[in-house]
Amino acid sequence: MRRWCDPSCVRELRSSSVKRTLTTASGVHLKVSYNLQKQPEKAATVILLHGWLGSSESPYIVSLSQALLSQGFNVIRLNFRDHGHSEALNPEVFHSCRLQEMIEACEYIQQQFPKQALSLIGFSLGANFVLRINADSDPSRLRLHRVISFCPVLSAENSLLALESGPELYRRYFMYRWRQILRRKEQAFPKLYAKNKLAQIQDLRSGTDYLVQHCTDFTDLKQYMDGYSVIGDRLQQLQTQCHIVLAKDDPIIPWRDHQKLATSHKLEVYISKHGGHCGFLDARLGSPWIDQYCLDVLSS
Repeated sequence: MRRWCDPSCVRELRSSSVKRTLTTASGVHLKVSYNLQKQPEKAATVILLHGWLGSSESPYIVSLSQALLSQGFNVIRLNFRDHGHSEALNPEVFHSCRLQEMIEACEYIQQQFPKQALSLIGFSLGANFVLRINADSDPSRLRLHRVISFCPVLSAENSLLALESGPELYRRYFMYRWRQILRRKEQAFPKLYAKNKLAQIQDLRSGTDYLVQHCTDFTDLKQYMDGYSVIGDRLQQLQTQCHIVLAKDDPIIPWRDHQKLATSHKLEVYISKHGGHCGFLDARLGSPWIDQYCLDVLSS
């Protein structure tokens, strides 16, 4: 519905974006969109990461981009592999443990703005990624100013359980979008994936398990999900100040999982009574609260 309500300024941002394909140090190709100030070297730069099966063109990403751009920030919207209709760029399929290529993508962008420390903002799975980038990146190669994480996947197993027991609308939506991506992947690389029939997966758990068994080096589903969960000690060594935003009525992310995070003076958790999953919408289907929260954190 938010796509139908896009104001003219958001449409202008889409049309004025400079779209490129960057190549990481390990040879991974990722689609990226740039919206820069007239003097980009003098402006702070923010990288935005969308959620699973979203893209750099998702309404919540574009809306926040417009708010940041209007306040003087350079905004760079980065796509995961296989997202944003980029299935043909890399033969290997996307999965949630492909952290290193995202760190390398941020390092690539850092080289274009060598005098600046970059800020990262992520949503859902993208929010999970920015947390791990903060914890695992090398400060000598990637300098971070602030990291903001909206409704991040904290425990992969608990989020999957929430999806399985939650509203059917979400399961149908995710399965529909996932099959679309996997179908395009099969069409782009038929010799690799046509026999696997990835696009015929039936549900989230068995589909993820099938993906793990056929397209990754993980021994089982548990090892894979442990690989991108951030509960426990995973966030003990954060490079810079990190802000996590959760909502008690989020149907996908159990908000109490934040109690299982490592204690760190660089980690701040804000819990809202309402907001849903990456929504925090007003009556006009906008997210002015998200916009203002990000501006306050980035300017602190």
